[in-house]
Amino acid sequence: MTLLDKIICLGLPLIFILFSVDQVECRSTGIVETDRGPVVGEILETIVDSIAYGSFKGIPYAKPPINELRFWPAEDVEPWEDVLKATAEGNECPQLDPITNTFGGHEDCLYLNVYTPKTNFGEDFSDDLLPVMVWIHGGKFATGSSNASLYGPDFILEEGVVMVAANFRLDVLGLLALNIPEAPENIQLKDQVLVLRWVQRNIDKFGGDPNRVTIFGWSSGGVAVDLHMISGVSRGLFHGAIAMSAAPWSAWTFSSRNQTETRAFRLGKILGIDTADKTILYRELMKKTSFELITGGEKLIDNLIHADRKFKPVIEDVRVAGADSFSTECPIRKYKTGQIAKAPYMTGYTRNEILYFTTSTQNLFWYIELALKQFNGRRHPVQEKLAHLHDELSKVLHKNLSEVPVELLMQAINNITNTLYKPVINQKQKLVAEMSTAPVYYYQNSYDPGEYSYRRLNAHVIPSLNDQSPFFNQVSHHSKWRLPLLIFVKYMKRKQK
Repeated sequence: MTLLDKIICLGLPLIFILFSVDQVECRSTGIVETDRGPVVGEILETIVDSIAYGSFKGIPYAKPPINELRFWPAEDVEPWEDVLKATAEGNECPQLDPITNTFGGHEDCLYLNVYTPKTNFGEDFSDDLLPVMVWIHGGKFATGSSNASLYGPDFILEEGVVMVAANFRLDVLGLLALNIPEAPENIQLKDQVLVLRWVQRNIDKFGGDPNRVTIFGWSSGGVAVDLHMISGVSRGLFHGAIAMSAAPWSAWTFSSRNQTETRAFRLGKILGIDTADKTILYRELMKKTSFELITGGEKLIDNLIHADRKFKPVIEDVRVAGADSFSTECPIRKYKTGQIAKAPYMTGYTRNEILYFTTSTQNLFWYIELALKQFNGRRHPVQEKLAHLHDELSKVLHKNLSEVPVELLMQAINNITNTLYKPVINQKQKLVAEMSTAPVYYYQNSYDPGEYSYRRLNAHVIPSLNDQSPFFNQVSHHSKWRLPLLIFVKYMKRKQK
């Protein structure tokens, strides 16, 4: 088989931070009997150490959330009898590509992937079950997927761990909040709960231990991890958690009731729905296509970069949501009062969090404005530095990033990171350490993995820069996974085996 044949056979799988195409010839796994029906995957090899593993892609975990199930909590998928060929990615959920700004995806998108070091399917794994890690992708609550082209499993599998990655509804389709019975809230997070329940029922068939499940995510996925830590409906579905570059009370992570409902009605007006009635708005939104809902939502963005998280998690009204409520109390209050899962926990941030999002001088200027808002006019050394940088950048807004002194850019990025990320994450880890009886790990990732970082991805966004530019030789919002994850994986394997 030629290299080109291998690439076509494998659909260009990449891994978390490694980019390569050297893979093994395709061959099928044995049949695995899930609780909904039989599946068959393929045997692949990891890119670094060429370790064989079982790959199962595109397994449905819920009914397609279409027609009357739009804006409704996901329901378990109907059983099937024929063997499902799980070798292709499931549909991505509707979204705008963050780089090309083009629409893609399909509402029938609730699929998950399972990757396991086990290859001897058909044998009894009960005496040798492996730890499990469930990945919750980031993307501003509005973009992303479980697709292996960005979030492949290779280095995790090489540590003897089973990995699960799933799609969940995004943007308004996952986070519409009107506080009416017809449209329950926090659907995105409830999709994730259904994934965790699927894992509890099925992961042992793939060689995973349902009693050693760690959830992990970055950015908005990290926020989701932190919210699962305090949600009653998630309790008992995981046994360790890693929240990277996130805290559920950051400036960009949660919406008030008024903010969320205002956004929904603004979206309605953009789409030609002129009403002040929530139920009528819901019924009219049900008639719109996913393309209309997602692209219309782009017009909600104001002049602050974090406003592009148009729809975000909310606190639900238990009188409306009932027993299925995911979040019914302010997150920081739950952390302060110790209402958190008592599970091993890791959190942290990277040295240059904002670097990944710095795609223009205007973009960076917006971040400084948002950071300044956090001080509410209070005098502080960091506030004074930001105010100075605000003045300096205002003089070069017309220039490309490549024309702005790198020293000025890095001062801005460091001070924004120290305002928007470090304080809230530091506060969160202190609260967890104080309130939990389980180990807590706190990191700052300053390691630059070189060719395994995301600098090439941003080079597509900023043509004037390339991966050799000193501006990209930093550790950004995306360059975070391997080191902290390997530390936590080794702990979980040692502690819980």
